[in-house]
Amino acid sequence: MNIKKVEKQLKKITNLVDAISDEDAISSIEKDLLLSYIRKMYQTVIDDSSEDHTKSSGKKKYDASEVDESFTAPTLDPVKENRSAPPIPNFEDAQSRVATPIDQPKAVETPVIEEVEEEKVEIPSELNALFDIESVSELSDKLSRTPIRDLNKCMGINEKIFTVRELFGGDNTLFNKTMDDLNHLSSVDDAKDYLIKNVAIEYDWANERIIKKADNFVKLISRRYV
Repeated sequence: MNIKKVEKQLKKITNLVDAISDEDAISSIEKDLLLSYIRKMYQTVIDDSSEDHTKSSGKKKYDASEVDESFTAPTLDPVKENRSAPPIPNFEDAQSRVATPIDQPKAVETPVIEEVEEEKVEIPSELNALFDIESVSELSDKLSRTPIRDLNKCMGINEKIFTVRELFGGDNTLFNKTMDDLNHLSSVDDAKDYLIKNVAIEYDWANERIIKKADNFVKLISRRYV
C-alpha cells in the first residue's frame, strides 16, 4: 500500500474538517468537497490492495493481445448430440405465397345513360320569313346595308327602350346579354338560330302586333355580319 499517498489525502481531509469545525454550519460545497476527498482516499486503498493481491498470487492480468487467433471453436455434430438439423427453408414456396395476387375488387359497372333526343321546336313560317336574308338584301338600300361593328352602339335610347319593351318582354338584362352574344357570332345563320331559340319564339315575334318591329330589328342585326 502506498502509505504516503494515503497520508497526503488524509491530511487534506483533516485540514478541511478543522476549517469546518470553526463554523456553526457546513455548506453544501464543503460537504461535497469532503466526500470527494474521502472517496479518493478510499479508492487509493482499494487499488493498492488489489495490486498487492495480484502480486502475491502470481496471476497475470488478462491481455487480449495474447489470445491465439488461430483457435477455432469445435462444431457440434447434430447426430452425435441427438439433435435434428434445422430444416432448409423452401424459397420457392415462399415466393409462390408472396406472388399470390390479392383478390381485386369487382369493377363497378358504369350505368349507360341513354341520350335523350332534343325535342325539335316547330318554327312558325312567319319567323322564318323574318330571317330570309335574300329578301332583306333586296329590300335594303345602300345606307341600310352599312356594316355595324358593335351592336351595343347601333340604337338610340328611345329605340332601345321601345325594342326592349316590344321584343324582349321589358327585360333589359336579357336584351343586353343578347346583343353581347350576337356581337360574338360570325354569321346571320348563327344569329337566326340564337334569336329563335332564346327570344323570338318565347316573346312571339310572329305576332301581327310586333312582327313589323321584329322585322326591322332583324334587318339591323344582319348588318353586323355584312
